[in-house]
Amino acid sequence: MPKPSIFALIILFFVSFGIPSSLGRAIEPQNEVTVHGYIANKAYVEGHNIPFPADLVDVCPRNWKYLKAWINPMLADRIINRQACLLHMLSLHYDPATKVFSNQPNVNVTFLGDKPFGSVWPTACLLSSENTGWNFACRASTELNQDEAQFMPMVQHFEEKHGYERDVTLLAAPYDWRRTANMVEMDPYFANLTNLIEKSVNASGQKAFLVCHSMGNLIINYFLNRKVGKEWQQKYLNGTINVSAPWAGSLMLVEQILSGNADRLQFGGSLILPDSIVRNFIRTMPSSFAMLPSTLAFPPNQTLLTLAGVDYSTKNMDAFLALAGSAYMAPLYHELTATVDAQKYTPMFCVHSKTADGMPIFYNYTNGIAKRPKAKMGDGDALVNIESLRMCQKWMDEGKLVKKVVEIDGPTHMAILHEDKFYKAVETIMGLSNK
Repeated sequence: MPKPSIFALIILFFVSFGIPSSLGRAIEPQNEVTVHGYIANKAYVEGHNIPFPADLVDVCPRNWKYLKAWINPMLADRIINRQACLLHMLSLHYDPATKVFSNQPNVNVTFLGDKPFGSVWPTACLLSSENTGWNFACRASTELNQDEAQFMPMVQHFEEKHGYERDVTLLAAPYDWRRTANMVEMDPYFANLTNLIEKSVNASGQKAFLVCHSMGNLIINYFLNRKVGKEWQQKYLNGTINVSAPWAGSLMLVEQILSGNADRLQFGGSLILPDSIVRNFIRTMPSSFAMLPSTLAFPPNQTLLTLAGVDYSTKNMDAFLALAGSAYMAPLYHELTATVDAQKYTPMFCVHSKTADGMPIFYNYTNGIAKRPKAKMGDGDALVNIESLRMCQKWMDEGKLVKKVVEIDGPTHMAILHEDKFYKAVETIMGLSNK
């Protein structure tokens, strides 16, 4: 699995200045709006006199101004583990009295930094300085065998082959990947997203495709099914290109919420970053719980994990959440998983990858949650189970508004964004394959 990230939702708009036709006039291509996901863009953190937990006070700087706090192996400090400090700064605090999630005290987290809403930079490269020139390739680390070039190869492909221009005709709209679509804190994002789509479509005269990756599919699915109506969708959208979508959740989140696994998430250096720190961070984010397995693809009689002689499945997910000390997340989980369905007014074109034995399908906690479980493997893309990815095919078979399903063998969840086969699939869907 390419190491930079998990579940992605960024929103990229490709708006062309026009492609000359054989008749000598410009043909405006359809706009392309891509939407990223879970922990898949830079987070900018500002802190002052932060009251760090007792076990971090001696290792965490007290003043960090606009630090790019991207959770990534390259941020691990092998002498003093400042990555644990970043995890704390990025975590959310829950107030049981008000039922409100907020940033940690004296910490401000944004997902644009000093960039305007629409800039592609926060999602193209995960660590490189935002002041770096555009022609600079994202750094690659041979030591860590990982590449920080998340969406950059895709951006470059559409620039070179179809004439798109970053921050002019190719835009992005990062969001707070810690939160879920139904939280009131996401309303300003949806307003900005609506405005960005309207402006780009009005400027080009062509309706948009929304290209969503990973958790971005859940955000946009909620947006289309709950926030904007039929008339708006038919005026501004041609369809959604749904890439690597965790429609029915992922078994990966079961392990991360219950016990944590720094290696499986590539949170870099489990020798210096304990699984428990990863687990505690994951548990603070509502988005983690929105992607737990659901009955859409995992029936109540399918055991997901066994612990102390008790089997857990989607039938007793509330008991699982209580076991993880997160019972207050149960209403959010049930509400969000119940909203996921094929879109009613905007056609869906689904693309995902598959690797054999690439995903845990069952966990056996033989030594309690303090130890990593034994995992039985099944097919998937290294982050999402194949049963969840193939929900599009099920909807298509049921006659719902799914127009095409493409399954690509080989690449993993993030690597698909760097694959020529993926670019060709997108170009075919958008009618760009012969241009």
